[in-house]
Amino acid sequence: MFTQVVIPGIKMDELTYSIPRGMVLHIGDVVEVGVRREVKRGVVVGIKRKSSISYTRSVLKKIDSRIPITFLKLSRWVKERYLSFWGESLKLIFSEIPEDKVKEIVKDEKKDFHLASDIEKFLNKSERMPISIRGALSVEEVINIIRRFGRGIIIVPYIEYVNDLYLYIKGKGINVERWHSEMGRESRRVWYKIFRGEVDIVVGTRSAIFLPMFFPSFILLMDEANSAYREVHRPPYYNTVPVALKRQEIEGGELFLVDELPSIYRYYSVEKLKMDRIVRKISWKGNLMIIDMKERESFISPELERILREDERILVIHPYAGYASRIVCKDCGYVLKCPDCDYPLSMEKKFTPYCRICNKYYEIERCPFCKGTFMTIRRIGTERLKDILKKYREDVEEFSGSFSKRDINEIMKLKNGRGVIIGTESLIKFSKMVEPDSIIFTNLDRIVYFHDYNGYFKSFYLVKEAMKYASKVLVQTWSGDSKFYMYLREMNIEEFMKWEMKRRESLNYPPFSIMVVITVIAFREETARIIADRIYSMIKDSGLSPHGPVESPYKKYRGEKRMIIMVKCNFKSLNKLRNLLLLSYSRVKIRIEVDPDEVE
Repeated sequence: MFTQVVIPGIKMDELTYSIPRGMVLHIGDVVEVGVRREVKRGVVVGIKRKSSISYTRSVLKKIDSRIPITFLKLSRWVKERYLSFWGESLKLIFSEIPEDKVKEIVKDEKKDFHLASDIEKFLNKSERMPISIRGALSVEEVINIIRRFGRGIIIVPYIEYVNDLYLYIKGKGINVERWHSEMGRESRRVWYKIFRGEVDIVVGTRSAIFLPMFFPSFILLMDEANSAYREVHRPPYYNTVPVALKRQEIEGGELFLVDELPSIYRYYSVEKLKMDRIVRKISWKGNLMIIDMKERESFISPELERILREDERILVIHPYAGYASRIVCKDCGYVLKCPDCDYPLSMEKKFTPYCRICNKYYEIERCPFCKGTFMTIRRIGTERLKDILKKYREDVEEFSGSFSKRDINEIMKLKNGRGVIIGTESLIKFSKMVEPDSIIFTNLDRIVYFHDYNGYFKSFYLVKEAMKYASKVLVQTWSGDSKFYMYLREMNIEEFMKWEMKRRESLNYPPFSIMVVITVIAFREETARIIADRIYSMIKDSGLSPHGPVESPYKKYRGEKRMIIMVKCNFKSLNKLRNLLLLSYSRVKIRIEVDPDEVE
């Protein structure tokens, strides 16, 4: 007899081992096996009588522990949907395999505690479907959901939101823990408490969807259209919304998807899955002003100037960081780029060319293309904008890039004070905590027409978030007569979503197809190009229609050369594609993203 074992964390699928005489194994059992020269702990995912492998190692030891099959099903779906190895997807749930015995889980019964009438009518149905709430939930309604269902997972987009909601729920005397990436050593203790069934409610960021809470009675996904629910740092590059839909399908329980603007996946699923839909009346706090800058001579419109002089707490969202985001040769128009990564150099306040990717300063006296010596700067950055706005008031601060704890503390001082904070689009997450008088988008066009298919949706979402928490929202644009701005001006979410879905269907963009972006990364350009051509040929021979290979927009990123191949396919074709892409290639890295937000 032979068994198939998956080991969390290794870049492999199931490995085959022989079962020693006298040892009885079942799917979900935990075993110790030899991998190369190490002994590792894995999970049994299959039993078979014969093996096509001539020599197999034997299972070393059976551990008195067992993993529920529901988590094996979820991790298997993740590896198939996001084209990763099973070991990588299982690690999302089990970073290590525990020795504890799993307690018998009994599904919670609904308590006799009534919710809002528009939600209550969907809870009495015999068939459980995800509940889509087009609107907002108050913290009191969140507490009512907890009291009604007892055990569950609440997911929010940002760490700052986790801490606020956690403290509020804990203040109600509820057994709650928090989960996010900055917990350090505490994360291991919390993980084991959840695994042992000692926690009723977990409040966390996107990775909380994989926590080992067995058969949670509910999963609540707040602000589910937020791009923070997309994993971009390490494989598998998953999206929390489809994973939540799949987990609810496997385990049952209630799934609440909450946001005023539905995500593309939720809007598509409402019709496809016949999802229960609740549309609440949305009352926006903010008054939206869209200023067409075509005929304006100055970058600072009179409306913006008036807000700067009158309002106390202001957030300014600007698309470019640094002092100036481009350095251009006056003679030939060449844009100076980093010698190491090919990223356009920006100008910092030291008036020295600077690469934001490599974090290096460069001394460049001549244009590399025409050897000219006359340089000029283009595109006003956040640092330069700070100097411009200081002409109107002195209390202006600038924060861009990732936010340190010190930066967050400085921004939070604005809640009870007075001032202007300038930053890039990531600054929008502080609108809920600061509740500013005004939020200003100096150039929304840069986000709307960015080089990815999500530009329209992302821009609408940012303005929507600003409208929720600020009294005034000012948007400056140079294309105010476009159809997008027509829907934005009226904040007509339903018509915008219909228009966006129709546009995506005509171009066969997600969710009407699955878009797979394959990035081949190597230190030598020739190596990257050869492997990319080889992968392209393999995909084409399999019957799919790939596009490319082409150079990445930043083809030399941190000293590595990048080539991109894009494939549009359906779910049935994913497994065929996965078998081609997960081959091992020497001297290159292969990054595989499914339905990415941006292509770089």
